[in-house]
Amino acid sequence: MTTVGFFHADDYADVHAASAAAEMAGGGVVLLPPGVTLVDGTVELGSRCVLRGFGKASVLRLADNTATAAAPVPLVRAKADTNYVGVEDLWLDGNKDNQSDTGFQSPGVDF
Repeated sequence: MTTVGFFHADDYADVHAASAAAEMAGGGVVLLPPGVTLVDGTVELGSRCVLRGFGKASVLRLADNTATAAAPVPLVRAKADTNYVGVEDLWLDGNKDNQSDTGFQSPGVDF
């Protein structure tokens, strides 16, 4: 497996690019740096890809007003027809109090 690298916190585009690079390499580890990383969409992982953090120091958080009851947004999802996908050593925060429909809870992980 190849480590794809660190990216800047609060940058969904970097998370997406790192995930895509890992998938294109045939699998890899996407490292989530310490701190809070905000995403305004679902992080999709391909086969043999792992999203890995640094324990309690790494938080993947859904950005404010991203999910609604009509459009739930999971934080992490395995792409269709994938195998061996993982999420390790990080906290997932759906940020429920700051979503458009506070009565609805998006799934954190959709595998």
